[in-house]
Amino acid sequence: MSNATERESPDSRVHHALLEARGALEQDPRAALTAARRAVRIPRASRTLQGLAWRELGHALKALERHDEAIRAYSRSRSLLRAAGELVEAARTEIGWTDALMYLDRYREARRVGRRALRTFLDQGDARRAGRVLMNLGNLEYRRDRPLEAVALYRQAIEHLPDDSMDPAIADYNLGNILVQTAELESAERRYRRAAGRARLRPVI
Repeated sequence: MSNATERESPDSRVHHALLEARGALEQDPRAALTAARRAVRIPRASRTLQGLAWRELGHALKALERHDEAIRAYSRSRSLLRAAGELVEAARTEIGWTDALMYLDRYREARRVGRRALRTFLDQGDARRAGRVLMNLGNLEYRRDRPLEAVALYRQAIEHLPDDSMDPAIADYNLGNILVQTAELESAERRYRRAAGRARLRPVI
């Protein structure tokens, strides 16, 4: 370790490790995991940064499909962030936690955690993140083979999501997939075309 690194504050060291983890997550989740592990091991960092570090560790573990470990990391992150009074950040952690639970088919727990995050975002007036949680909850119901519940959640998500993001297009596309399965082909085609218009995607029917 260099003298310059030794002189850095714990918060600064965690911050740099977090940037490294986030930058590597999509292309090299193993490198992200290494950086996130380094971040959570740095002593005397603020509770908020510790919570963010544990969340990043959860993201890296989830990307590597180590979902049980990811859930434990997300749980630690949420506890630290709530203790620091960072309720929105804790709810952001719950988004990843919901996904990890869903991939393990722990649907009841996933729904509970997701709904808790949704309440926080709605209370804080954060429509974008509320819409993303609703979309994730729609994905969960879709995996449970409950298309009507999924459709209702995707429609709620679209009401909350801003038009300047890709998220409404994804929700419309997911809706189209369900409507194809329920043989509502005209409605499905409208959803696909709407998704294509929002995201310049090629309609599939």
